[in-house]
Amino acid sequence: MWADTLLGVANAVSAPMKLDRLELVASGGKAGAGEPNIAITGILPERGANLRLVAGFIERLSQDQSFSRRFAQVRFTGVGGAQGKGGAEPSRVDASDTEMRHETLFHVVGLSGGRK
Repeated sequence: MWADTLLGVANAVSAPMKLDRLELVASGGKAGAGEPNIAITGILPERGANLRLVAGFIERLSQDQSFSRRFAQVRFTGVGGAQGKGGAEPSRVDASDTEMRHETLFHVVGLSGGRK
């Protein structure tokens, strides 16, 4: 069933966007009871940080039956910037890799308690 849920996330991402992180986080309910929420961090295209892309992502994710069975609501939780060396892992950066990249990250959370 998780494979279907993750496939729903992948299908909701539009071509110019990228996924950065998927994380299960404790729900805010009583003593962490119940199913965890899913926190999604994605990357908007450089020079095109358009929040309409995020709105479309949320819309597609909310309409996906496999995702909404597990997560009843999808909420936008913000945007932020990230800086790093262009594409190389920190331990593998060399002198020729000096170009900095600036990315706009978006954050969305899927709240547990799926639709019946």
